[in-house]
Amino acid sequence: MKNSRRCPKCESDNIIRVDSSVKPTVIPVSWIKDVEVVRYVCGGCGYNEEWIEDQDDIKAVAGKFSHQ
Repeated sequence: MKNSRRCPKCESDNIIRVDSSVKPTVIPVSWIKDVEVVRYVCGGCGYNEEWIEDQDDIKAVAGKFSHQ
């Protein structure tokens, strides 16, 4: 949905990007760092996906959680 700009459920192209400033969605990776999770919502059916958009943040999450 983020990349295609189309909903995989209803094929709508009305995709809304909701960043964490609205209601913070974060993943804590250390006591001083939280990783922002960005939500994409379909304006047609309400389906949503969450993405971590920064490559360094993806690595930080993988470093903390991949060994569990």
